[in-house]
Amino acid sequence: MPSKKKRPARKQLKQRAQETESKARFIAKKAYQKDRYSVHKPFEEIERLYSRAYGKFRIAGNTWRELGYQKRARECYQSAEKYKDKGKEARKSEIYRKKSKGLQNRLGFATLSIISISIALISISFNLTGYAIGGLNQNFTRLIGVLSFILGLIFAFFYVRKKK
Repeated sequence: MPSKKKRPARKQLKQRAQETESKARFIAKKAYQKDRYSVHKPFEEIERLYSRAYGKFRIAGNTWRELGYQKRARECYQSAEKYKDKGKEARKSEIYRKKSKGLQNRLGFATLSIISISIALISISFNLTGYAIGGLNQNFTRLIGVLSFILGLIFAFFYVRKKK
């Protein structure tokens, strides 16, 4: 005699829907935090989290609809649609971030280091001309030279560190 699969009671279905919706909200919040605030944003993980949130919201919506809670089901479906394409957006934004990393990638620390040390050498060369160029006094040019040289060393340090 084949046994019929027993449907879960209404109370259990409602509890399952609440738990699934709660998990979906937790996953969506975690994905949003990683996408928004994380320094190193692995888009594969963010895409996976958004996809899981989408799936959980769909399951919760189906369960709510089965129970007859149309309004809650609609809310879950709307939330699911919101997270449907978020993973693809995370991938696109990752590609965009890699293309434009700002001053660091455009000029590079090596260029900044060379420029700073060059400025230091030029300001020190005022000693050779007797400070007649530009009408600057001795203390000011020394200060410019020392600061430029220190900046050059700092940029060189970051260049070597970035290269590793």
